[in-house]
Amino acid sequence: MKKLFLIVLYSTFSFGQKTEPNDFSITQIDSIANRNGKYGNSDSAIEIKNQDGKVIGNGGSSITTYLFIPYKSEFDKLPKEKRKKFNVYKDAKLIKGNFHKVIHYENYTENIYIQNYYNEKVLFYVKIKLSRKEENKEEEILEYNLDLPELNNYKEIKNEFLLNIKEIINSTNMKILNFHEI
Repeated sequence: MKKLFLIVLYSTFSFGQKTEPNDFSITQIDSIANRNGKYGNSDSAIEIKNQDGKVIGNGGSSITTYLFIPYKSEFDKLPKEKRKKFNVYKDAKLIKGNFHKVIHYENYTENIYIQNYYNEKVLFYVKIKLSRKEENKEEEILEYNLDLPELNNYKEIKNEFLLNIKEIINSTNMKILNFHEI
């Protein structure tokens, strides 16, 4: 009877544990990102031209990345002399990337906010907020939360702004991953 109890107990603990070091929930990733702070940040200017080459809008974009650092608490306890010998980022994993883009046109402003969530550099969840503010009108806001099955679905996501959401997600994902590899 004791052996059966130990086998059940062992299998419960063995199979109940997470096997991946950063197989976290969205809430856990947000908490880790807040605790560890930003890892990387990049800003750029944007200029939109029409077919004739005339500038019709300008603005900017930014990328911010967040990492899971497996041994950060132990690293923080080390004296300064020993910290210099270790690369705390050696085993770090990308867990989140934020992207923000704003473009000011003549009569309206368009904002795109995207939060990408990663596990082993694979995008598994996206939060998107699109907003458009026209002169003398209320701001229009569209929000999407897309998980892995929705991201892998080939159907287009229709929206009032006539933006290609899937293309924006893929483009943003590539920008964040490329920035992270620098």
